[in-house]
Amino acid sequence: MRRVLLAALGAAILLLLWWSVEAYDYVAHLPSQARDRAASAVLLERQGVSSRRLHSQAQLFPLPDTRSLLIIRKPRGRMQQEQLNQLKHWIADGGTLVLEVALNAHGDDEDAGEDHAEQSAAEADESASAAAPPGPDGNGLSAEELEDADPLAYALGITAWHFIDDVNLVRGPVTPAAHRIDADWAEGFFQQYCLGALQEDQSYCMNIMCGDSDEYVAYSSGELDGRYYQLDLDPHGDLLHRDLYEIPEDLDEPLPAIPESATVVQGSLGNGSLLQLLALDLGQGRVIAMTDTDIWSNERLHHLDHARLLVDLVRDRDEVIWVEHVDMPPLLAWLWPRAWPLMSVAVLMLLVLIWRSLPRRGPILAPGDAEPLDFIEHLRASGRFLWRHGQTGSLLAPLRKQVTRRLDQLGALRDNRSRAALAASLTDINEQQIRDALELAPEDASSLTRMVNTLQLLRSKL
Repeated sequence: MRRVLLAALGAAILLLLWWSVEAYDYVAHLPSQARDRAASAVLLERQGVSSRRLHSQAQLFPLPDTRSLLIIRKPRGRMQQEQLNQLKHWIADGGTLVLEVALNAHGDDEDAGEDHAEQSAAEADESASAAAPPGPDGNGLSAEELEDADPLAYALGITAWHFIDDVNLVRGPVTPAAHRIDADWAEGFFQQYCLGALQEDQSYCMNIMCGDSDEYVAYSSGELDGRYYQLDLDPHGDLLHRDLYEIPEDLDEPLPAIPESATVVQGSLGNGSLLQLLALDLGQGRVIAMTDTDIWSNERLHHLDHARLLVDLVRDRDEVIWVEHVDMPPLLAWLWPRAWPLMSVAVLMLLVLIWRSLPRRGPILAPGDAEPLDFIEHLRASGRFLWRHGQTGSLLAPLRKQVTRRLDQLGALRDNRSRAALAASLTDINEQQIRDALELAPEDASSLTRMVNTLQLLRSKL
């Protein structure tokens, strides 16, 4: 029973882990040149600004001095409300926070890639242009759902959306690698699809050698603090804030996508239709909300004004702290809303297992007035108890051990066949009877008596 309970408990735990564990990007602590922000670290070092990376909110709190620049990448999990309040007070006291906001899906843009593969270019353009950009109504999401997606951004009055208004609008390429042209390519595909193809059939060659001619890049541009910037941010990301809309005072409809906050928009960067960066003032500090921070990776830092924006942000700052993610809530608090039935069953099974293993005693009997039994009566009572519970082996084991040890001393080969043969040769007892006494379990009381008599007779004659 105990093994069954342990196996069931182990299976329940494995099922819980398989069902509820989220995919998590392993944080590899590699040398600085292998990290995706190594180029930014070198740039900051040349500006006299140190930089370091944090991998948990336990390292972030307590917060550093306000002369530090915090760059928090897409949050994972939730910050506690007390920590959110501390971070807002830190910004209001003069700190600067760069926040990569988690994007909410808008409309059917999650299936846009599959739709685009099945539709023609004209049909995809028509369906994309017919979709409306995200608005203050939250695209059907409630305020609680939007806050749960990114609690920190929502507390600062920001929501972010991923909206594909034009499927041909793409992000600027990373430094392109030269197209490999080897002998097989030149003699095979290049000859067939480029040199030997008809004029109207050379579109495939153009796509391979030069890229899709229908795609185009739209950079995010605008002014911040009187300086013009052009950045290569995700062109399909859009940031919303209450200051971007004229809201009537008598409006009664809820606007979950533009929550009220103490932040004020002071600048923005966009690609003409959507906004990918918002500069917000909060007290004496500032928040820079962005759709992504990949512009400061090793591959993109040298593009456009990416490096200049980072240098301007660290002006009069002593340190840059890259916060890769925030901690998940405590394990039990995270598991309970997701798997409370399984956790309840596991706790019950554990209690049953503990109860099963605890020693249990019968009712306490008052001592009788009769005289205590002698030792022979005690042995008889113990024998009856063992016999009643089917433990006949315990009754015969001591006597069998004495006989087999004596036979082994007389030269038996330490197996019951040779022991029975040797004992039969030394006594007048039948060999099969001896072997049965050494091996078999008694079927009833009479057979037990016969075996005991045989073993006692052997012990007395050997």
